[in-house]
Order: sequence, then C-alpha cells, then structure tokens
Amino acid sequence: MTLYVAVEGHHPLRRANTLATLAAVLSEDVPPPRRAGPLAEALTAVLVRDAAARPDAEILTRMLAEAEAEAEAEAEAEAAAAPRAQAPSAASERPATDPTSYRIAPPRPADPQAAQPPAPTITRPTASGMHGRAYAYAAGSLALAGVLLWALLSGGNGNGDDKADVNSPGTTTGTPGSTAPAAAGGTGGSGTADGKKITIGIRPDQPGLGFRATNGTYAGFDIDVAQYVAASLGYDSAHIVWKEVASSLRETQLEHGDVDFIVGSYTITDEREKRIDFAGPYLAAHQDVLLRADDTSIEVPQNLNDKKVCAITGSVSALNIQTKYAPEAQLLPRETYMLCLNDLARGSVDAVTGDDTILAGYAAREPGRFTLGGLQMSDERYGIGIPRNSPLRQRINTALQKMTEDGTWTKSLRKNLPGLRTTPPTP
Repeated sequence: MTLYVAVEGHHPLRRANTLATLAAVLSEDVPPPRRAGPLAEALTAVLVRDAAARPDAEILTRMLAEAEAEAEAEAEAEAAAAPRAQAPSAASERPATDPTSYRIAPPRPADPQAAQPPAPTITRPTASGMHGRAYAYAAGSLALAGVLLWALLSGGNGNGDDKADVNSPGTTTGTPGSTAPAAAGGTGGSGTADGKKITIGIRPDQPGLGFRATNGTYAGFDIDVAQYVAASLGYDSAHIVWKEVASSLRETQLEHGDVDFIVGSYTITDEREKRIDFAGPYLAAHQDVLLRADDTSIEVPQNLNDKKVCAITGSVSALNIQTKYAPEAQLLPRETYMLCLNDLARGSVDAVTGDDTILAGYAAREPGRFTLGGLQMSDERYGIGIPRNSPLRQRINTALQKMTEDGTWTKSLRKNLPGLRTTPPTP
C-alpha cells in the first residue's frame, strides 16, 4: 500500500471520516493503479483482498523481473524512435569505449595531478539480493504502518478529527469536473436548490460508468445520469455532493439516509427491493466477453468451450460460464478486471467475461486493442436506488424519460461507452 500511495499520490481507501474509512477498508477492493506502468500487475496482485490469491515471494520476484524487462524494452524503443543528431560536434563527441552515459562537464583547465574517476560498475542484483532487499522493504513498511494507519483513520490530519477531509476522494461537492471542498450530510431529497445540497452515491472504479480520475474528479455515464436527474430535481452542480459507495453497503446507506439516491451500476433484483426502492431502469446490461481486437474465433457462447476465460472471483458471470454457457471452458478467476485485462493482453487467456457495460468501459480506454464479443448472454437492468417510499421516485422516473426523449441519454452513452450497442430500457 505504501508503494501504491507513492505511485498514485493518494490513499485509495481514505474517506471523509473514520467510520467511512473503516467501511472502505473492510468492504472495498483497492482500485487498479493508473500511473504504475509495467508495475501495475505486480502492484495490483499484492493488494487483492484474498490473502491466498496473493503471489508468493518467488512469483512476485518473477513479476518484478518481467516489469523491469518491460520497462527496459519500452525505454529502448523510445530511444530508438528518438531523432538522432546529424553530426555531433567535437565538444560533444564521445569515444566509443566510454562506458558512461553522463553529460560531459564544461571545459576546465587540466589538472595533471587529478586522478581520473573509475568507470562506474553496474551490477545487476541476484535473486538472493532481491529477496534480502524485499525483506528490508517489508521491515520498513512495518515501521511505517502505524503512522499510515493513524493518518488514514484520522482523515489525514493526524489529530483524530472526524470532520470531512476536503482532499478526500470519498465525498466531493460540485460538478464531476470540480474539486471543491466536501459538504457534510445529505438532504433527504428536499428538492429545491435553496442552498441545500443533495447527496448522490456513485461508484468510482468503473471506467465509462463511474470513475474517479487521479485529480479526484468523476466521469462516466452514471455520473451524467446522476447530474441530469439532480438538475431536474432543482439542484445545480454546485449543490451536488458526490459520495463513493461500496457495493456491500448500498442498501444500508440508503436506509440510514447517508445518500439521497445511488447511481452506480445498481442491478434491480427482488432481494434488494425487499429493503429499498428503485427508479428506472435507465440502462440494460448483458453478460458478455471482452476479446482481443483481432480475435474472430468467438461468435457464440459455445465457442468459449476449451477456451481460457477470466472472470471476477465469485461473480455470477463466472458461475454462468461454468453452468450454462460453456461448461468445458477453462475458467481462471481473478480479483479485479485489471488483472483479467493484463492476462488478455498477454495472451494468457482468450476472453474476459462480465457485464458488457463494464467491459465496454475498459475497451474504450484502449481503442483498437480490445473489443466486445456482443454475445448478450443474460439480461440485467440498472436502476437508481432510493429509500423505501421515497417521494423522489416519480420525479426521477420523469427525469429519466425526459433524458431519453431529448437525446441526452444517447449522447452520453456514445461519449462514455462508444463500444456498447444498446437502446434505452423500458420500465
């Protein structure tokens, strides 16, 4: 986690207050790093929630070596592509035998008694050295753990104050592109923009739907829907409080009034409707597969038999592959979609399965590299979660209908999920 913070510039599980932080630590997965480059796979692998799924020392050493090799290859490719100077001057020309890559110092009077510095010797660490260094890093991390945990649970100010941290990504006020300070509390759906605020629950880890950028802003189809609905209820962007919610706590937060409504790939199910209500649906999802762009071998679900398919551990999509669509497929469970995508890019698996809405978001991040299979193996409806008997239900449904009729729905879908081919669902 220390390395994650160093690379990304923020702690992924810090929230506005102590209780929210504890809830995130206990229930949320660490989002995939955006700035780690070749280290992304190794960094994601060691931060999975299931300790048994984490790599051992030998596997981690191999992953780090592969990341180093990949970084070196990228550096060599960039160097080869860089324009070369046509004719180096005599002052900048370097003997072929010079083993260094340092810049030549400005000319200075020669000192016949000055000893020439020896050429630097580059020694690549051995496997045992790497393990020893890893143990040293581990000891250092343990020493820092107390400080990091104190800073995390105290909201980052080191004094135990439960007030919202204005830099916390867990609660943000304003437009999706703003970074204004957080406001405290929800409004209970009071409906008019008279200085009150409305609190909207969202997901921060699904590209194309709801995703928090490294600068703390949010973007995606769900964000657009939430903002459109809020405007229809009388709240301008300055009066919206964005609150990240964990999947396992969505019903609880609605019941406790922590949020006014939730827009976050929230599937309407009979079990959930025993505790909360839904407005909508506003988007239809289907189980699908993500393929490499040049793969044309999978056209129907049965083509997945004898193929290697990556799915999120314990997901309904994984169960459907095993029991309904391709029982002879070799299923490879992973903790995150990012790990599955890395496997797909490397050729370790033939397909990644999940909701097409989520897969389309990942495909849109790397155009031309991945494509949706279009298999539509199941039907799911995303709704806007609201508390039981909320007076907002009809007003939200009216706003969703207007969003569809005026073309905003289609425009947002094409912008955020260009690879997804679907139409607005009917109630």
